[in-house]
Amino acid sequence: MRSFAIFAAMLLAMPALVYAANPSALFGGEVGQKLPSPLDQLFGNERSNVYVTETDIVVGVVTKDAKVAAIEEGGVENPTVNVFVSQETLDGLVSGELTYKEAVSKGLIKIQGVGLLNSTKFMVLEFVAKILLIFS
Repeated sequence: MRSFAIFAAMLLAMPALVYAANPSALFGGEVGQKLPSPLDQLFGNERSNVYVTETDIVVGVVTKDAKVAAIEEGGVENPTVNVFVSQETLDGLVSGELTYKEAVSKGLIKIQGVGLLNSTKFMVLEFVAKILLIFS
């Protein structure tokens, strides 16, 4: 869950991502695992697709009631959130050289909500992260 908490969603968000052909290697997340606060509020009930840019890797993470409900290689149908991140950024997050807040604030992680409500929610999140970086 270590990297899942850092990235989730992101991850999500979500949240486990295929890493070296092992879907739970990056996040260490498992189906049924609870999202930590404040990610539980942001990503508690989402269908997220995580795209590793410059690769063909796409992983879907479904969360329900602030728990990981499913992890699917190739993505999920009808996502509510799309996350775009490079392999280099993932490596930095996993190694601890980069925090999730820094990555979002520097634009290294792009989070796009699908639909008006989710688009607005994640645009505000990205804006707040950038403001926090300026004042920290």
